Amino acid sequence: MNQSKPVIVYVGNEADSTQFTHESGWVVFAASSLRDALAQTIFSYPDAIVIDAMHDMVLAEDTYYHLRTINHPPIIILSDMPLRWKMPKNEPVTVISPNISSYDLMATISDYRSATVIAS
Repeated sequence: MNQSKPVIVYVGNEADSTQFTHESGWVVFAASSLRDALAQTIFSYPDAIVIDAMHDMVLAEDTYYHLRTINHPPIIILSDMPLRWKMPKNEPVTVISPNISSYDLMATISDYRSATVIAS
């Protein structure tokens, strides 16, 4: 985990990823394909993965189902259908409104980071 700036893999719309990067000032890797999402998750050691299910449901589902089979950081899914994203064995996934502000999304990720630092 990066102790200075959080590292985020943002799966979905590149414009939204860029906007979140500018608003947060964090290190955000845009992933507009399943291959990009998997590669960035494996090689960048992100603090969290944000999956924008409202942008591309097929990409979101494919990414979600692949990532849940590996050891991964917390997954935050932006979706208005929370029951669609059930994780087996209560693995860390949070489904929040796609209308969340960047500030509230940053607060959610910061809470995950704090919990991880305390648990380490």
